[in-house]
Amino acid sequence: MRQLVFIILAALIFSCQSKEEKGQVVFEQNCSSCHNFRANSIGPQLGGVAGTVADDWIKKFIKDPKGMITSADERSEMLYSRYNTYMPSFSHLKDEDLDAIVAYLKTQPAPPKKEFKPDGTELKDPIPSKIEMSDLVVDLQVVATIPPSSNEGQKTRICKLDYRPDTKELFVVDLRGKLYQLTDKGPELYLDIAKEKPNFIQTPGLATGFGSFAFHPEFAKNGLLYTTHVESPGSGVADFAYADSIKVMLQWVVSEWDMNKKQSREMFRANMVHSYHGVQ
Repeated sequence: MRQLVFIILAALIFSCQSKEEKGQVVFEQNCSSCHNFRANSIGPQLGGVAGTVADDWIKKFIKDPKGMITSADERSEMLYSRYNTYMPSFSHLKDEDLDAIVAYLKTQPAPPKKEFKPDGTELKDPIPSKIEMSDLVVDLQVVATIPPSSNEGQKTRICKLDYRPDTKELFVVDLRGKLYQLTDKGPELYLDIAKEKPNFIQTPGLATGFGSFAFHPEFAKNGLLYTTHVESPGSGVADFAYADSIKVMLQWVVSEWDMNKKQSREMFRANMVHSYHGVQ
């Protein structure tokens, strides 16, 4: 009951926010791991972008960046040539989320331009001699191919391979929410956290999602498995919180699973200030 009241209050607070405030929340949850408003990083800085690019272009690119690039859109091609990677698709975002993001972007001005004036002391080539090829050869063999994360063909985000202590069987986790057992027939779904935990999220990336797993040393006797996963902020009452004005971006949850009974119990959850690598 207490948890339900907390969730309802959080929903009411969110509903009272302005469009810009909602956009900030959506941006921090989905975009801030690659973008900021000061300098280019994994992706371009976005300060002032809403003043130079049409709203519809921004929303289309968020929904389907790869489609925009392959359609020969000039700006999209320029971004791809510069960063040499496809931005993940955020097709799951609703139109109201996209409108809110654009509204928030409009509140972020372009950063002041920095001019670089060479003084003759800078290195023209920090590594003048090329690295020679070695004669080392690595023999790679295909062990398994993990299925796509969704019916839409999302690539899996493999982050850990480990084994069951008694049988030495191998298991692989997909950050998007699934744990696979590697068998003679190939990967078989062993645990679907995305299905078992309704508040599970795997955005914005950078290790959010199904973070890790560990078998109890006596798994053969007790059937206990431990997992970590991410949920939206306010999904539950945090055992580890912080008294600060910094907003909670997400919660990491540690669970104990009784695989004999196919049920779990929450051990603890922690509020996090950012999406970067949490409980791995």
